[in-house]
Amino acid sequence: MSEQLHALQLAADKLEIIEIINRYAIHFDSRELDAFNSLFAEDCHWSLRVPNRLEPIASIDCRSDLMARIVDAMDNMGEADISVGSFHLQTGTVFDSLSATTAQTRTLVIILNQEFSDDGAELDPLNWFTRMQTQIPFGGVYHDQFQRVGDKWKFSERIFLPTAYVRPK
Repeated sequence: MSEQLHALQLAADKLEIIEIINRYAIHFDSRELDAFNSLFAEDCHWSLRVPNRLEPIASIDCRSDLMARIVDAMDNMGEADISVGSFHLQTGTVFDSLSATTAQTRTLVIILNQEFSDDGAELDPLNWFTRMQTQIPFGGVYHDQFQRVGDKWKFSERIFLPTAYVRPK
């Protein structure tokens, strides 16, 4: 492959991977679970780690278990309650490695939780937002690994660390 074609393929791969990272946030926050599910390889790994702990405090080792955990979490948010939501604000994705079949990235994230308080009274279009309560429960870094599955990139691993620590081994 010529050097120019190789550079174009790397750029296309990076764009596709960044799109997957962005779709993670959009699909999760919009509760589009089938689309969210499609972003992961069957044998994916997802974990949540906190500082000063060697082992993750949550760890899931396949796509079906991840989806079961996500559905359970969303059920606890309230039955189709659009007044409560999360927003993943992701930025600053860097590629630590990229080959034809695998990639490794880090992405900064802040997660917002919002709740809209609606008592049914008429809302003023200029100050409706005063009924929004927003919290920033945490932020951190997603440490991601991707694998090419057929002709598509998929998450093979997503680790969330609520700090900028180096990726755990």
